[in-house]
Amino acid sequence: MANRLSLLLPKLISEEQGAFQHGKVIIANIGVASELTNMMASKCRGGTLGMKLDVQKAYDMLDWNFLFVVLGKFGFSQCWIGWIKEMMRSTKMVKKFLDNYQIYSGQKINLEKNKIFVGNMFALRRGRVKEVLQIPECVFPTRYLGVDLFKGRVKKDFTLPLVDKFKARLAGWKGRLLSMAGRVELVRSVICSILMHNFSVYLWPASSVELMERWIQNFIWSGDANISKSITVRWSKLCKPKCEGGLGVRRLKEINLALLAKLAWFMKNDNSSFAKFLRGRLIKADGSLKQGVKSSILPGIRKDKVADYIDDGEWQLPTPRSLELQEVSNQILQVKLPTTEHEDKRVWALTEWGVFSVKSA
Repeated sequence: MANRLSLLLPKLISEEQGAFQHGKVIIANIGVASELTNMMASKCRGGTLGMKLDVQKAYDMLDWNFLFVVLGKFGFSQCWIGWIKEMMRSTKMVKKFLDNYQIYSGQKINLEKNKIFVGNMFALRRGRVKEVLQIPECVFPTRYLGVDLFKGRVKKDFTLPLVDKFKARLAGWKGRLLSMAGRVELVRSVICSILMHNFSVYLWPASSVELMERWIQNFIWSGDANISKSITVRWSKLCKPKCEGGLGVRRLKEINLALLAKLAWFMKNDNSSFAKFLRGRLIKADGSLKQGVKSSILPGIRKDKVADYIDDGEWQLPTPRSLELQEVSNQILQVKLPTTEHEDKRVWALTEWGVFSVKSA
């Protein structure tokens, strides 16, 4: 039943529900919230107001009859609805599936966890809003879906809570009781995943990334994030793939840039509401990035364009400063530039289907 129902979910659930279903990504909600945070300072009539509402879990509160009526309105047969009734009765998954939805539909707003954020607004109006809503006023940064929201570029101070959590997770394991191979696998599978949602939206300060990599390095070699050990193998070499003689541990900076590249690709190519929102906020009509926009996302995707290194139909590359860059420069110069005008198409060369993926990056 779940597999059959999954085919209909995109038609039943609005696009704004950006997570907890196949094909949706949680960073869409985080990205929109981050940009709205930066827009709070915008001047508009009546001022700006943001609200963070916490709805109590409806799992034990919804009325079954309301659920069945809704399924009927969506066109489900009485046979299908009967199956749902039997499942709910036999497994006791829900005690009540609706309590008049907070005097009608059943959900109840959790006032203890709600917050309001006020932008440019007159003091009198601000006081009236708080009086009517009975919700405490808060300031940024605040946490949303596990990610901190703040205004402007990510600063080191903003990352400290997650950096501390990262170190606490390392300290929580008895690394000395594990083999080196076990510690490496622990870092690859668990530690790096802690940062994924943050890395998917924000470009992190180099100092924070380097500090966490130092802890990872200490943990792998000594089993303790605080204890360094004299080693003769360079960390950059160990971070190479196993097929190249490394341990397969990816550099945090590379993970951050790869995830942001995915966000940039998504923004340019996807047709979802989130992608359209980012394009409208951050991209000009000619496809270039806007300047002067106060954004927490923009610094992570504001990179050089290929067109910046082309002049009069020829490559104009900076002078390489190392053998590695010289090799890259030579490979670029071998790419023939088109001599006639035609519409550009984005193709990611590292996947067979030409679509960007974090793994290939």
